[in-house]
Amino acid sequence: MEYCTVAWLPHYKKDKHLIKKVQRQFTKMLPKFKGVKYEEELQKLEVNTFKKEENRADLIFLYKMYTVFSLIEAPGFY
Repeated sequence: MEYCTVAWLPHYKKDKHLIKKVQRQFTKMLPKFKGVKYEEELQKLEVNTFKKEENRADLIFLYKMYTVFSLIEAPGFY
């Protein structure tokens, strides 16, 4: 679900809610998580919330963009 989130990142709350819903449905399918709160499920699975992963992906993208552009020598800007 987190593949290329920088490119297809949902901007509307309803779309983010649908993604969270899919993640919750998946964790509910696992037998050992019946009756466990969503946050506890994520902790046990060692998975971050979608919001944390979204922020992480954005930061990684910005870092990569900054490092690549800082390595490129622009003509006339020495």
